[in-house]
Amino acid sequence: MLGATMGGNIIRGRVWQRLGVLVAVLIPVVFVIALLARDVDGFAFTPRWSAVFAAWALLTITLVLDMLVRLQADESVEKTVRAAAPQVEAARNAAGDIADAARAGGGAAATDADAQAASKVAVSATAEQAAAQVRARRAGMKSLVIGSDGRASTSKVQAVLWTYAVLFTLVYMSVLGRRLFGGLDTPGVRRYGDAMKEFLDAGFRPEYIALLGLPIAGAVAAKGIISGKVANEQIVKTPDTSEPGVGRGLAELVSGDKGQADLLDFQYAAFNLVTLMYFFIIFATTSAIEPSKGLPTIPATLLSLAGVSTLAYLAKKQLETGLAPVVTSVTPMRVRLGTDREILITGEGFHAQGRAATTFNQVLLDGRPLPVREWAPTSVTAVLPTNVDRKALEALGWKANPAAEIIVRDDTGSGSPAVKIDVQLP
Repeated sequence: MLGATMGGNIIRGRVWQRLGVLVAVLIPVVFVIALLARDVDGFAFTPRWSAVFAAWALLTITLVLDMLVRLQADESVEKTVRAAAPQVEAARNAAGDIADAARAGGGAAATDADAQAASKVAVSATAEQAAAQVRARRAGMKSLVIGSDGRASTSKVQAVLWTYAVLFTLVYMSVLGRRLFGGLDTPGVRRYGDAMKEFLDAGFRPEYIALLGLPIAGAVAAKGIISGKVANEQIVKTPDTSEPGVGRGLAELVSGDKGQADLLDFQYAAFNLVTLMYFFIIFATTSAIEPSKGLPTIPATLLSLAGVSTLAYLAKKQLETGLAPVVTSVTPMRVRLGTDREILITGEGFHAQGRAATTFNQVLLDGRPLPVREWAPTSVTAVLPTNVDRKALEALGWKANPAAEIIVRDDTGSGSPAVKIDVQLP
């Protein structure tokens, strides 16, 4: 269901993206036609029109580049996501049928070799679907702010925001006071002269080396730290296959991989956002009106807060560890409550540090913990309710669910990516 929903969202996203490019390209054409139709003698870029033009130019460039990147590198992403969902469903159904055959032959579905092999194929197909969904979320220009795990990257977003802020000021100054196809003498425009030259002659303020360099260095350093930890098997970055959206992306900026709010992520995002707001306020009230003032002066206090939060964020990344469990098979993939006695889960990392199982180790089936008969670093045998009828199971809260999720938690509470199985009642 999620794959089909996400596939539909991708298609709708591509339609809106192409429509946005078309509208952005048509806007200047319509604008020029409107001026000609009104027989206006030229047009001048006042501060207000310069701001509108700068915003339109950056939006248009972003949309066009997004479309080009998708066409060149992500042309097949929609097809891959659409094809993944039925492949996963077919693999799960095949594994369930084999488990049914094992029961019919008088054997235990959890220990049947063919059922275990089919389960590995189904779980592998699920992992491939997750990878396709992550690639879809990072398609086009979205990869500038979305990390390799499919989550919004706090460090990447800061670098992109400051890049666009400086680009906006440069585009604004490049057109301020200019005139188009005519000699319209707009009051107050002549005084700007060559705004771009005056703006650049004001000199470069050294604090922008930190403002631009810190977010970019933070993004590069964070990428290097996490990539090294993943390569050295110090950390596992499980792909995020949740429903994408702006709201979820904003939440990910201030939260960790487990979805909980993170203080250092919040500080990093908040202090940079306040500094960015100050930048635009001073630009709008000073630099945009008097180009000779140059880039806005950033107070040392804001600069220090942004720098300290960046260093704290990187320190957190350096200290971050977490080998979450990884499930490779669940047997049987079609569970019959009241009949099947146990369920066998294989994988890796079921003990975070190789310790014995503790009360924090859990197997959750549709959010309900199951008793565990045997717990090892690479396999878990969970006990299912048996010798009970449908009415008794329903009284206990069990429900038939063809897409029930099973999750394994290690002794630190870290959970594996969910694996969907078919749960049936008698």
